[in-house]
Amino acid sequence: MNTLLNFLLEAENNATIASASQTDNRTKIVLIIMGILLLLLGITVFLFYTVTSRKMKEFKQKQLEQYRINHPKKKHLSYDQTGLYVPSWERAKYQSPLIIGLVLCIIGISFITSQLA
Repeated sequence: MNTLLNFLLEAENNATIASASQTDNRTKIVLIIMGILLLLLGITVFLFYTVTSRKMKEFKQKQLEQYRINHPKKKHLSYDQTGLYVPSWERAKYQSPLIIGLVLCIIGISFITSQLA
């Protein structure tokens, strides 16, 4: 009777260890997949920067056109010579894909490397 009880306890301990090992492997796989998805999302967000940089150029062009309407004698000046600038909230809006993409890529790479090490 005592040996049967020891056998059952030992079998239960082995099953628990095997179950924990499987859970650990599943967790690693899930974190690697999440890392890859975050990396791909970060690269996709980087691609939006081309759209926002074009919008920033359009914003500057509209600013320059308005400046030329308000100052008809200074039509020959370039954007830099006029003293115009892009407000900080507009610059943050147009530069946000760079920051968000970089953060997503760093998090994705850290997920992947932490599970492969």
